[in-house]
Amino acid sequence: MNTAIFRSLIWQLKILTVIIGIVVLSLIVSNDFYILHIESEFFLGIVIITFMTTVLWIIFAFIDALSENEILSKMDFFYHVIGGALLIIGAICWFVSISKYTNWSGTQLQNIFAGIFGFVNGFLYICIGFWLFRSSSASTQ
Repeated sequence: MNTAIFRSLIWQLKILTVIIGIVVLSLIVSNDFYILHIESEFFLGIVIITFMTTVLWIIFAFIDALSENEILSKMDFFYHVIGGALLIIGAICWFVSISKYTNWSGTQLQNIFAGIFGFVNGFLYICIGFWLFRSSSASTQ
């Protein structure tokens, strides 16, 4: 088992994105708003895909199944940048959906926080991607 990787900032941020993903999923699923609107389902789908992929990536890294090579580093970079962009687009769609289809009830605040946390998670994904790019370009020089 490889626990040394979790001491780096990038891996700690990856774990933080998993925690934020759990928060976003619990906020979305607890009020059933996502069932009715395609924009909401898009956001939920992106959150689930990025959450599960990151969890699997962390598990494989923890059991030392991922070796550090150039292909995996590039794949990790592209995954985080694309996943982050999709999370931000999904959060924007979520905000459009809740502004268009809901009234201001008690679950509206829950929907707003789900969108905010989704946006923050997308921003973290993009930051992780750029830190991965910077660290890989610094190691090749």
